[in-house]
Amino acid sequence: MSQIFILNEKANNEKNLFLQDKLAFSIKDIAGVIEKTTSLEELKDVLAFYKNRADVIYAVGGDGTVNTILNGMFGGSASLGIIPVGTGNDFYKKLNEYNSEVLDVNVMKVNEQLGINSFSIGLDAEIGINANLMKRLRIPSHLVYITSMFYTFARYQNKEVTLNDGLKSITLLALCNGTYYGGGFAISPEADITEPSLCVYSLNGVSKIEQVKFLLQLLGGRHQENPNLDFFKTENGIHISSIYPLIGQLDGELMEDTCFDVTPSVGRIKVVNNKTLIKKLR
Repeated sequence: MSQIFILNEKANNEKNLFLQDKLAFSIKDIAGVIEKTTSLEELKDVLAFYKNRADVIYAVGGDGTVNTILNGMFGGSASLGIIPVGTGNDFYKKLNEYNSEVLDVNVMKVNEQLGINSFSIGLDAEIGINANLMKRLRIPSHLVYITSMFYTFARYQNKEVTLNDGLKSITLLALCNGTYYGGGFAISPEADITEPSLCVYSLNGVSKIEQVKFLLQLLGGRHQENPNLDFFKTENGIHISSIYPLIGQLDGELMEDTCFDVTPSVGRIKVVNNKTLIKKLR
């Protein structure tokens, strides 16, 4: 079985070099090939070559890496493997709850981009975006999202959006295929990545005090008790728009537009959870 491991050589730091050496040693007895890419264009070329030739293409990194590789290989015959060594590994945390080593996973679409974990706008999206910026600072990785949460909260303003046919003020809007986001917060306990549907959470535009209350509830896993939080599950398309540009995140990747059309399911992809190999690398 041919297995391709995609590494970002641009991240040429000591940790990444150590990972490359460890990975090379761990796969020496299997038909594994390490492909090191330095640009998005190069990555697209590599994925176009392998997506119908390899059995498994492994994303070595976090949620953003998984999302980029998903978009480059979807529609091919290869399965998607995940080696969760990024700062945020939210999708893998959900994947790891299933006993199967290979799982048929639902794929969502936001405008022209594919996603596998979650799409959000509002407070939570801006927390994620600021967290990505903070990764460049000397902040311990386990504190990045908490630091970003309080930094973003101090500056955040509610958004006026049209959700399908209704105009509303929101603090956050999360459309979830997986359960976790923001570095491990279980926003959507009901989510099932094998179903062709999304769990939708909308926190109505609330005051700063109520925002703090919600964040504390989210940290403690009690956010569903909040009376300002609306929830529904859907297999139907969702339209989100605003007269002002909205900043969103899809699996940790930045999106900015005045309109987002979300399709809960455009198909499935086989995802491999090679726990034996992951144990060697973590």
